[in-house]
Amino acid sequence: MSRFLGSADGQYKSLKGKRVLITGGSAGIGKATAIGFSDNGAIVTITGRRQARLDAVTSQLKQAYSIVADLMDVSEAKRTIDEAVEKMGGLDILVNCGGVWTEAITGDHMGEQGFTDAFKMHIMTPVQLTEHAMPHLSKNKNGAVINLSSLSAIQVNPDSFAYNVAKAAMDHVTKTQARKYTKLGVRVNSVNPGYVDTEIFDVMVKDTGLTKEQLHEWAKTENELKQVCQPEEIAGPILFLASDAASFISGAHIPVCAASQVQLELEDPTVFHANKK
Repeated sequence: MSRFLGSADGQYKSLKGKRVLITGGSAGIGKATAIGFSDNGAIVTITGRRQARLDAVTSQLKQAYSIVADLMDVSEAKRTIDEAVEKMGGLDILVNCGGVWTEAITGDHMGEQGFTDAFKMHIMTPVQLTEHAMPHLSKNKNGAVINLSSLSAIQVNPDSFAYNVAKAAMDHVTKTQARKYTKLGVRVNSVNPGYVDTEIFDVMVKDTGLTKEQLHEWAKTENELKQVCQPEEIAGPILFLASDAASFISGAHIPVCAASQVQLELEDPTVFHANKK
């Protein structure tokens, strides 16, 4: 079954000239989103922890800047916003796309470190970024915040306890911010992907002992397209939510997972391959 990838190329005229900050923009979904915004004429700033990886992405963009920041440090949020505003002369769109996978987050235990790591990265830092960005986002009464949530907020994986809870909290943050900020002219929404072909598969190789090919085979069974979702297919809905095409959408959570969310539960990949033997 052939399909078009979802990253809009030059389809959203309302994004031209918009100033966009994308956290976690050096790889995966963040990188695809940065390219999508740039293709639509936006001015883009991306964050990441390694300058070389940021440079590799900005070299592919038309007008772009980068900020080295470790957003596991919540105090970095204000500096990140201030630098982005200085570089671009303002801020119209914030995409909270940064993520991290630590052993504590991805484990099935309920230790303090897992919750601390998960909530720092997926709740505390995005909340602080949005708070510091709000004076700029609301200036023209046409701002947007898009939070990268997860299918795990809707349909839990019992092997990622802290991650599930943090992403569910992120969806509640999205709804709360939408009620608080839409009246100021800033729409707040989230995109909830299932498994996407990013570095997460490299982490899963280490965690499961399976090959990437085996994990891809398993991931195809978890959705009704029987394909592995690509980062561009998450970037597309993000661009839509940021554009004027979504001018009356705020407080929404959009699953992007080819009907995975209507299944009863996600099967563990090791169980899947064990059952095939």
